[in-house]
Amino acid sequence: MRREPPKTALDYAPLAFPAGMLILFFVVPFATMIAVSFFKRDSTGFYSPDFVFDNYARFLSFFFGGVLSFSLGLAIAVAVVCVTLAYLLARMSRKAQVLWLVALLSILSLSEVIIGFAWSTLLSRTAGITNLLVMIGLMESPVALMPNFGAVLTGMTYQALPYTVLVLYPALVRLDPTLTEAARTLGA
Repeated sequence: MRREPPKTALDYAPLAFPAGMLILFFVVPFATMIAVSFFKRDSTGFYSPDFVFDNYARFLSFFFGGVLSFSLGLAIAVAVVCVTLAYLLARMSRKAQVLWLVALLSILSLSEVIIGFAWSTLLSRTAGITNLLVMIGLMESPVALMPNFGAVLTGMTYQALPYTVLVLYPALVRLDPTLTEAARTLGA
């Protein structure tokens, strides 16, 4: 069946609703945000219409540069960890793959709030993992494992891993394992 190209303006009518929603919920808020970014900030915390670059100068300051670099570094670290774990999952035996896939995809049925609360409890000083280490005798006293880079990396990896596996697992499983072996024998 061949589709005919639109001939009249009425043929474009089915696009009116999606275009209206796109304009209303994306273009208008985005344009408002861009416009307000050039406004002048009052001492009360509000913005008055003006055309200044103070907000961008504040954004490019050392403080925001540090926050931005930390965020980008964390995102890269989470991506590397998730892709590595997805690759290792694809190289496991079929039985282990099924077990891990069920466990990973069951994470998606939990609320992010519940997951965040569970991680904050596990990494806390009062009811966390360090209490088990004290009980075993590996530590002398419990300590809080958060807030630090490792705790944030663990939580974000836990949240991102199921989605990474959903996207990459089908392609990684189809990779021929003999290619890795051949590359290794050729010195790669």
